[in-house]
Amino acid sequence: MTGLMAGEVNALFVALGSALPYIKTEKVRALALGGEKRSPLMPNLPTITESGYRVNASSWYGVLVPRATPGAVVKRLHATLTQTLEAPQMKTRLADMAFELIASTPDEFGKQIREEIATWRKVIVAAGLRGK
Repeated sequence: MTGLMAGEVNALFVALGSALPYIKTEKVRALALGGEKRSPLMPNLPTITESGYRVNASSWYGVLVPRATPGAVVKRLHATLTQTLEAPQMKTRLADMAFELIASTPDEFGKQIREEIATWRKVIVAAGLRGK
């Protein structure tokens, strides 16, 4: 964002929450969202997909625990986190920061992570990228 504001770069992929204050004050112009659907915070802003490109560059957050964590502990953590995130004050605060809550089960979240890894592995291979 600093580089964009300073004119060092012409465009930027960034989470909506990070860019929203600059968009609202018209210091930057949003061109499209990287997710699969429009944001309720900016319903007139199209997605990249609507512009004709098959891209889903949305960002997400999740909570992970070690694989050996007992199922009962995972279940309790999930219930507590879900209850916390569903609290009206938390929902409002997260929405103000452009976070859209998407509840899922631990199994569904694991599936999402595996799908993301498979998707980005293809991108990395096609681009010929390698680690050091």
